[in-house]
Amino acid sequence: MRHVVPLVLLSLLALVPVGVSSPVDGSSTSKHDVGPSPWTTTRSFRGGERATVLAFSLKHEPVVNLHLLIYDAKGNLVAEDKASNNLVGDYVGATWYPPRTGEYKIELRNPSGASVPCYIAIK
Repeated sequence: MRHVVPLVLLSLLALVPVGVSSPVDGSSTSKHDVGPSPWTTTRSFRGGERATVLAFSLKHEPVVNLHLLIYDAKGNLVAEDKASNNLVGDYVGATWYPPRTGEYKIELRNPSGASVPCYIAIK
């Protein structure tokens, strides 16, 4: 019996996919300056799997209230995070479950007008 429990746990771990993420081409991180014009990119995400985009300003003085938007291929807004206060305004994130594999447009806006370096993670 002592050997059965570890064997069952090891068998269950074998069923868990390793390194699978929603972006078809894998997770990524990058640094971009976000100014008066929004930063945008288009990525393909797997349907039925969790998709997450996180972004934050690398310059916290002054705090910039970022705005993150995610659109599907038809231009419909599917996820959004709009900072509304200076406490956590320079940290935004969105998580959604795409119903099917497809292209999604990621847009990060900086309403302050000043160019701010931002770190963006897509998983």
